[in-house]
Amino acid sequence: MKPKTMIIITTLAVSMLFPGACTKKEMTPELFLQIEDAMSATDMTPESKARVTTQFGITPDQYQEFSERAKTDKKLMEQLGTLRLKQLREKETQ
Repeated sequence: MKPKTMIIITTLAVSMLFPGACTKKEMTPELFLQIEDAMSATDMTPESKARVTTQFGITPDQYQEFSERAKTDKKLMEQLGTLRLKQLREKETQ
């Protein structure tokens, strides 16, 4: 078999094994709060933020877009506040 053919076949086989690797993960309010919590433990440099977001399967741009939306969308603000309050209450009862 030619080397080019072998490379193409190998690439296709690997891509079939990991179909989720090419798709973007959906940003949810719950995930956003988890990422924010993880970011608060870093030095908040762009590199650290990028590292944290990729650990959660989100691109830095997705996080930034959601963050901007969270600052202007009243319904989303309310949802994030409710989730954060729920988290705080759960910590108090533990």
